[in-house]
Amino acid sequence: MNIRQTIEDHLLLNKTILHVLQLILGDKKGDGRIVVRKNKNGSSRQYYAYPERDEDGRVKWHTRKLSPEEETDVDAMQRQTKAGRLQQTIKRNIRLLRMLLNRYREIGPDALQGIIPTEHLAEMFPPNCASRYEFGRLRPAGNGYRPEGLQFQLGERWFRTRIEYMIATCLLALNMPFIYEPVIRMDGYNYYPDFAILRRSDNTVIFWEHFGRMFDAEYRMTRFDRLRTFWEMGIRIGDNLIVTVEGDGSAPITTAQIKRMIESYCL
Repeated sequence: MNIRQTIEDHLLLNKTILHVLQLILGDKKGDGRIVVRKNKNGSSRQYYAYPERDEDGRVKWHTRKLSPEEETDVDAMQRQTKAGRLQQTIKRNIRLLRMLLNRYREIGPDALQGIIPTEHLAEMFPPNCASRYEFGRLRPAGNGYRPEGLQFQLGERWFRTRIEYMIATCLLALNMPFIYEPVIRMDGYNYYPDFAILRRSDNTVIFWEHFGRMFDAEYRMTRFDRLRTFWEMGIRIGDNLIVTVEGDGSAPITTAQIKRMIESYCL
């Protein structure tokens, strides 16, 4: 597990959330909140409470009546109040994550050689996600798996889409070992990534998924679910998974782009 990468991922997520909250709040600070007070006649009324600092730097809370516009859209005011509170939490998260990135020093097995017995090091530092899958143990689904969708032939192999055919053509041209639609089993179900490719430089298995109908909302949701499942299986973007996408065909993927992806991630 790359701890620094995980911290950086969380930092990016918090920055993204902060940007969205700033769009919601606009020019308002979002420090105030909606409060409910009972009047002398027993009825309740909502007020807007907000903090202000005095000359000594002490915070004092003040209240004011809601304007007619605010009274007609109290839900929006409450959403803004929640966004303001959350904004402070996100800012604190960002400060802490930046501090952690600056101070964190990852200790690997090399630093512990000669201090901890080798057999214990193997338990403390199990193989990472990228090395969980051995290329020699993977098996292709074969032409018996949904044969009606196999349309493009390359030698003795068949592929479902034009892009998959192009990817296979490039892999063969570069003499890259690959398996089309390898069978990956998890929790009693079979999953079939488009490609499993052996990166010879470190014997890592790189998976490749192509999503070709991202213009379709239902298709998009199933692909996002698929990526979530793959993550749980240790097949992860940025680690051992390449994902290419296409929409309505207005910007089709080219052979040159595919070759660049292979050269960047698989050689």
